[in-house]
Amino acid sequence: SKTEEAATETADSGEPEYVTPPLDPKDLEGIVNQLRVTQGVEVAIFLHETGTQEYKVSLRSNGIVDVSRVCAYFGGGGHVKAAGCTMHGTMYDVVNNLTLHIEQQLLGEDTEQESGK
Repeated sequence: SKTEEAATETADSGEPEYVTPPLDPKDLEGIVNQLRVTQGVEVAIFLHETGTQEYKVSLRSNGIVDVSRVCAYFGGGGHVKAAGCTMHGTMYDVVNNLTLHIEQQLLGEDTEQESGK
């Protein structure tokens, strides 16, 4: 297979060099839904790096958090229980920004919800 062939190549150090085969985005479909059904999970976040410091974000909710509002804040969209957006920055920054908005809804501190928007 391509993966096995890629793993047999060696770097200058003599250690195996692993080269990731091209990824088809269709291979990622369903992962975020599987995360959402994990016991105790309210919101599942799945990130896929599409470029240097660029991430395709998929969010799924079990109903308490309106993930469409989270994604709309970052220029994306979707539905209450399924939404997505594209974000830029380090993975750390992307996750921190997403979790801040999710946490605000979980704690009832979401200003849009309070103002009725």
